[in-house]
Amino acid sequence: TAAVPDDLALAQQRAHAAAAQIASRIGIGIGAAGSSSAGPTTLPRAPPPPVGVVVPAPPNPAGSSGPRGKWLSTEVEINDYPKTARWKVTHKEALVSITEWTRAAITTKGTYTPPGRNPPPGERKLYLLIEAETPAQLKEAKQEVKRILEETSAYAAPDERPAGGGRYNVV
Repeated sequence: TAAVPDDLALAQQRAHAAAAQIASRIGIGIGAAGSSSAGPTTLPRAPPPPVGVVVPAPPNPAGSSGPRGKWLSTEVEINDYPKTARWKVTHKEALVSITEWTRAAITTKGTYTPPGRNPPPGERKLYLLIEAETPAQLKEAKQEVKRILEETSAYAAPDERPAGGGRYNVV
């Protein structure tokens, strides 16, 4: 029965040697008892992402809330634009392309309110909240949203255009 403990000891030695080899590859020393060697442990840096791949920011430190740094924000009311323009600017493809291009976050908020009516108490008309880290990102995102709204509104069917006091004139 002495063969079992020898096999177990040999398996432990092999496991320890394999762990030490892997640890040395990532820059961690392993002591005789399997404990980490003294001193700070540094891991090698990951290679940079391929061109065109958007990498999210690292998570906030434990215990903190909210975004890192200070975010700037602006709002663009879209309630009074034609339905096709509202749909186009809130569609996932448009939001993703604007976000990738400008690095700004865009959120649809509010409730659609038909023309001539007031929103319900405690509610606001439909709008987009645009948030960015820099004024340039915020400006680019807002300009792109407005460009999409104006272009789509120009091609809206006549029955979708608001009568009278709309936000835009189509000649």
